[in-house]
Amino acid sequence: MEKFINSYHYLIKKIYPARVNDGIDMELYKEVEKAHYKLEHASKKDESLFLNYRNTFFFFKKHINNAIKDGFGLIRNQLNDSDKSQLEATIQKLDGSLYDINELEVIVSYSNLIFSSYNLDTPLNDENLRKSSKSA
Repeated sequence: MEKFINSYHYLIKKIYPARVNDGIDMELYKEVEKAHYKLEHASKKDESLFLNYRNTFFFFKKHINNAIKDGFGLIRNQLNDSDKSQLEATIQKLDGSLYDINELEVIVSYSNLIFSSYNLDTPLNDENLRKSSKSA
């Protein structure tokens, strides 16, 4: 999961470059990592570990979803049709019942590839500001 933390950190810094303290962002990641580890290494099936993992994963996924939506809003007019449809499909998948950490890692990595190809430094205009969502 070392690669995932780097991809996640890159995504957040790319979409929200002005954040001074990324402690909250990293705390969300650490909580999911800890819950995933406990679930994977439990000696027996424990429903409370499963529920804890799903809850922490949901909030982490929502945070990533908001970041991707915000990034999409910033560059919507710059995107080619393929990248636009890929980001729309990604957002739809994140809005669904995804709870696989490995699939989430692939989504973040692929989204980073798309975002790194475009200029996200464009200031938010009024239209983009209204469309951007609040982070979890």
